[in-house]
Amino acid sequence: MSLINIRNLRNVNRALAEKVPQKAAERAEESAKEAARQAKAAKEAYEMAKSCISRLESRVKALEEKLGATRKITLVGDVTGEATFSGEGEIEITATLES
Repeated sequence: MSLINIRNLRNVNRALAEKVPQKAAERAEESAKEAARQAKAAKEAYEMAKSCISRLESRVKALEEKLGATRKITLVGDVTGEATFSGEGEIEITATLES
């Protein structure tokens, strides 16, 4: 190899030695920023889901309190019948037509 080619190779090596770490650092920084954005979005989604679950639990509790006592359902008038309802399952009323 000639002296000019060796100098050119050294210059190329120096330039690469400076640029490669710089590019790697830039890419690492971009990756870190993207990871931070994704983490923030995940945290926001988690908080939103947590809030929705809390509201649903409150509504279920309120409904349980309303239906907590067994209720008697009565048909009156020309058609009579009755059944009790505890909030679970279905009820069936056998109706009688008064004559």
